[in-house]
Amino acid sequence: MTYDNINVQMSATQLAQLKDAIHQVRNLLPFLINITPEEKKKLGRKAHDRLAFRKYSMQLALQRPELLPPSISMSEWSNDIALYDDLLPIYQNLQQLLEGLSDTLLALRLEGHQSGILFLNILRAHAKTNTMGIDTMVSRLEEALHS
Repeated sequence: MTYDNINVQMSATQLAQLKDAIHQVRNLLPFLINITPEEKKKLGRKAHDRLAFRKYSMQLALQRPELLPPSISMSEWSNDIALYDDLLPIYQNLQQLLEGLSDTLLALRLEGHQSGILFLNILRAHAKTNTMGIDTMVSRLEEALHS
């Protein structure tokens, strides 16, 4: 299946602009962290989205601050929830962008593969006519196809 809307070429300037934009976004988010697979496993259900619980527990804590242990900072708790609320729409937009990029890469791989198969079949047909040098081309392409 071909996709006419991806029949484009990106200039070196466009690629540099994209890389620069990604770099700028990274610079705007210096606080991002990396959680290892082991840490994610340990977090388990705690990592699941329970926004209503987080917000309601904070509301109750605001009503009864005398019940808070000293290890819980209301300002940090509030900042965490606010930052989550701010970052979630950005994350969702980036996910949509990544989905489009992933789908485009998949389509490009498939189109390239289909063109390669068509060319290989043409070479195979020429090999039957004993055209010089074609056997080596067919052999190398088949090897690349199956490796």
